Amino acid sequence: MLAAWLWREPAELAFLRRGSLEGIERYALSHPDSLPGQELLATSYLDADRPQDAVRVLTPLVERYPVRPSVRRLLGRALLSSGDVRAAYAHLQVAIHDLGASDADTLYWTGRAEEAAGQGDAALALYREALQKDPRHPALLIHLAQVAAMGDRYSEAESYFRQAAAVAPQSVEVAAGAAEMAFRLGKIAEAVVSARRAQTLAPQDPAANLWLGRALAAEDAQQHGAEAEAAFRRSIAGSTEKWTPRFYLAQLLRERGRLAEAETELETNVRENPLHESSFYELSLCARALGHTERAASAMRRFRRLNRLSLAAAQLEYQLKVSPRDLALRLKLARLYFRNGRPDLARPQVDRVLREKPGDPQARQLSAEIAAHPEPTL
Repeated sequence: MLAAWLWREPAELAFLRRGSLEGIERYALSHPDSLPGQELLATSYLDADRPQDAVRVLTPLVERYPVRPSVRRLLGRALLSSGDVRAAYAHLQVAIHDLGASDADTLYWTGRAEEAAGQGDAALALYREALQKDPRHPALLIHLAQVAAMGDRYSEAESYFRQAAAVAPQSVEVAAGAAEMAFRLGKIAEAVVSARRAQTLAPQDPAANLWLGRALAAEDAQQHGAEAEAAFRRSIAGSTEKWTPRFYLAQLLRERGRLAEAETELETNVRENPLHESSFYELSLCARALGHTERAASAMRRFRRLNRLSLAAAQLEYQLKVSPRDLALRLKLARLYFRNGRPDLARPQVDRVLREKPGDPQARQLSAEIAAHPEPTL
């Protein structure tokens, strides 16, 4: 009888995995003692970007099953997704060092916790170990591609995306990432192919449409102009940061001689995001071409002010890449941001210093100043 029950539950869960989240919730509610059912519910919450619900499910499970590594790993992942890096790290460390977990998934999420805590070298070592355990781990391959891309290592990122595509051929994120890397490497024809695939998989996906629009415009703005414009407009409709695809739409409109429309799009951009440096530059070009000399001059002044901050910050950020543990340098960058009206950019730098050196008086003082003036004013 017990053997039949053990066989039936995994089969039922396998069926539920293909169903809806609501169906999984109903199963977990009616089977509160089913550990696989509760783990499936927590995983489904995480996949649905509901980490707090996953934490709610997993916290009592850890108390009931303190030596089960998969519960610790899931809770660590949920806490990390909720922003509680310290607690996430603690559970993942228990899974690895106390419970002996050495699977690729646990190593990957522990690496993510190390990375979130600013320990890049430790994270990279864990990612490499995880990749040795499972060279076909899709989330790891995608993340390694994203990390390489953030470091401007586009060929490396392209390689990881190519490996991820072999494992997850239906992933929109992978196809859109491959399109971006091909574009940045100047492989425009390849970028078009990858972007079309991403857009076919998810017709309204903002990233897929952004890179489709950019690739088509780069290949031939006149021949593919209408299709590129449509792609940019779909990206704008679905994006949370609409100023990025709108900026490229405005560029396309300006290049096709539709200056008034381009100016209107850019005015919307700088109104929605007055810190979008590139939009002010593009707006100055449009306004000048239309004879709006005062608006052109105003936009250029704003661009130059933002650009000066960007250049100064870029120099310090480059030095931090070389010396990431230099807390004085990190504080210098934070002060630069804060004094130039960007407390939102200063805050992560100060928080990083305080994690490394909680009692640092200069960091504590700057943290208090940021808390008193948290809104950007540049």
